[in-house]
Amino acid sequence: TYRVMAFAVGADDRAGSAETQVVTSLPLMARATLPRVVRAGDRFEASVVVSAKDTPGDVVVTAEASGVALGSTRKTLHVERGVPAETRFAVRADRPGAARLTFRATMGELTDAMTLTRTVVLPMAPEASAIDGETSAAAAELLGDLSSIQPGYGGLDVSLSATPLAGL
Repeated sequence: TYRVMAFAVGADDRAGSAETQVVTSLPLMARATLPRVVRAGDRFEASVVVSAKDTPGDVVVTAEASGVALGSTRKTLHVERGVPAETRFAVRADRPGAARLTFRATMGELTDAMTLTRTVVLPMAPEASAIDGETSAAAAELLGDLSSIQPGYGGLDVSLSATPLAGL
């Protein structure tokens, strides 16, 4: 349902407004939702809500995915006229990158489909540290455990200065 509103003001200070609603729907509709943020290693459920405008019946919902793994790719559910029904698909995001999921609902001759995309991101907690001190010969600092470094993400910046105000 969309609400359309119009406001008008004339040069002679007359004003007016009007509004109406426009209802748009298909005989069979599938509306899918995903989490707003997906991180590598996440397991979640993709929800698909199906509604039939005029005809009750059994709806077959199928799912296709790239960039993520699906637990099952086909579900069947019964919908009553005008009463939405929900089904869920288990999804696993194994690695970062683009993910695309397409859901199709079919009830006899009626069909609807929806494609959603997300970017799977790495769950990272950036780390920063600053060290200051004096030396007249040499100095060494231990960087710590570097085994969890992700190639292509982050970096190491080293700056040296004769004054501690260099970073300000």
